[in-house]
Amino acid sequence: SVARFKAMTPPATLATKENFKTFSDMSNKTVIRIPVGADKPAYRAAFRDAGLLDAIEILFEGEPSANEMLVFEDNGDNTAYKGEEESLTVPAEYNGKRVVKIEAAFKGNKTLKTVELSDGIEVIGKNSFDGCKALEKIVLPGSLKKIEDSGLSGTAALLELEFLGADVPEMGARSASVSSMRNYKKAKIIIPDGADLYAYGAALQKAGADPM
Repeated sequence: SVARFKAMTPPATLATKENFKTFSDMSNKTVIRIPVGADKPAYRAAFRDAGLLDAIEILFEGEPSANEMLVFEDNGDNTAYKGEEESLTVPAEYNGKRVVKIEAAFKGNKTLKTVELSDGIEVIGKNSFDGCKALEKIVLPGSLKKIEDSGLSGTAALLELEFLGADVPEMGARSASVSSMRNYKKAKIIIPDGADLYAYGAALQKAGADPM
């Protein structure tokens, strides 16, 4: 179910007994829609004070809910990807759901040489490419917002890392580490024309990719 609020801040009556009963009667993870630019932390605090935070998901209008999104992730036996192709594009949508994150998706793969993430994917999770011994090129979309710790590490054969976004994604510790790359002296990082070279350089150095 969905409940919509028009105010930019939560109403003072949110935590009354009547409203508490209204929301507690709804199914778990009710989607609470608030206007774009509204004070989401204040809404979260109000629902927390009402004892309802675990039963809701607060989203801006137009923001996809959890049941509309998909994480391409490790399914319990070391890899989410089972194919043997040398080149692969991870789609932005699968079975009607947005693909927003990959997580250990290609861990241990022995055949892939090139992987491109489609525009719309926002997060590269931990160990997504760990042990991809043949992987030579990764193309990252402009929509990318974050590379988690060790997100790109463990790619010994990597020769090219291409960023398509002008904005520098947040990079965790060793997220782009090249310490295990055999070809790091030949490897290159490509960023788009007009991107902030200094900002990218600083972020990549912090992430462990300064030799590239």
